[in-house]
Amino acid sequence: MWFVISAGGVLSKREFLDELRQNKICPLMVFSRDDKTFVPFFLDPYVGLEFARRNTPKTDCIGVVNLSEDEQKNLLNSGFELTQLDWPCKREVSVHVLFLEREIETIVSGFRKT
Repeated sequence: MWFVISAGGVLSKREFLDELRQNKICPLMVFSRDDKTFVPFFLDPYVGLEFARRNTPKTDCIGVVNLSEDEQKNLLNSGFELTQLDWPCKREVSVHVLFLEREIETIVSGFRKT
């Protein structure tokens, strides 16, 4: 399962990659509906990247990351709902920072040139 990450428009590409790798910070893209906050996930990482492209400004750094079962359980225990999306639909998104105990490996082909 692939989860979308975004710098939220506040970090450069270099700063974003440093936060991911060195500080183990994972800025997950989330959306709200009916007083619930959802963390979308995708079976195909490239659909996840298209979701990120569609829902963020072109200047934002984006990517996808695979989260472990324990990390997914932590999200659920924190009150988030995981929802599978099969299409890069339009949503009002925001970023939730997830702190991990490991270095993050991402698919970087989704990062845009700034």
